[in-house]
Amino acid sequence: RVLPLPMMMYERAGLVANDRFVKPIEWGPAAPIARVGIVVDRKMAASLPGLYACGEALARQARLEGISSCATSGAIAGESAAKSLTALGSATVPASEIKRLRDYAFAPMQRKDGIEPGHIVIAVQEAIFPYDVLYLRHESRMQKALEKIEEIRDNQLPLLFAYDPHYLRVANEARNMVFVAEAHLKSDMARKETRTILREDYPYEDNANWLKWIDIKNKNGQMELSTRDVPIDKYPLKPRREKQLYYMWSQAQAIGAIRIEKGEVVWV
Repeated sequence: RVLPLPMMMYERAGLVANDRFVKPIEWGPAAPIARVGIVVDRKMAASLPGLYACGEALARQARLEGISSCATSGAIAGESAAKSLTALGSATVPASEIKRLRDYAFAPMQRKDGIEPGHIVIAVQEAIFPYDVLYLRHESRMQKALEKIEEIRDNQLPLLFAYDPHYLRVANEARNMVFVAEAHLKSDMARKETRTILREDYPYEDNANWLKWIDIKNKNGQMELSTRDVPIDKYPLKPRREKQLYYMWSQAQAIGAIRIEKGEVVWV
């Protein structure tokens, strides 16, 4: 009932019978994952009045994963938004603001020619999907990827072109992908440790200095990054404020795949 498709695949592979595993299956540790998202309170309200977020749009610390997130945060956000509307009553939005947002959203359809959204999507993927950028990271490689994303942002997005409303939807998704890629790379470069990503140049999980969240704010159209301490003093189980080699790097070192020299990973 909970995971029907995976269980069906396990049954076909002969691993499950009568809803029970009858053979062991291979298991491996998953790499850490970082996501960009909106910071909300327990009612799923953002700091911007009237904005509510849920699911994959949330900052990681505010949500559960997968279907659990859909089933919980979505319901809370919906109820909270409805109550907020009731409390606000009627409201007006300046016509100039509506026009500005409409012009921005529909701009790709106003051009007679330009760069198709599929080109933007592939360019973003080519910048951030190589394994030595997406999976195993080093600041020098992330910086090169960021420069590619910034080039796409500054020189290609202004030429984004859509044939029709279908392509307009894809065009605006492409815009969002560029924004998220930039936010990811900048925040990942700012975190000088291995925790949410695997960094070859900072292989230690640093609870002494990096029990922090990274906030991103809009300052005059630019991303401004700052840090916020995780309030571990309020937690019933408190992590030790110590620095240690991240467990995946520790395992790699144990089997002789890497060694640590001058605080960085060296592949054997």
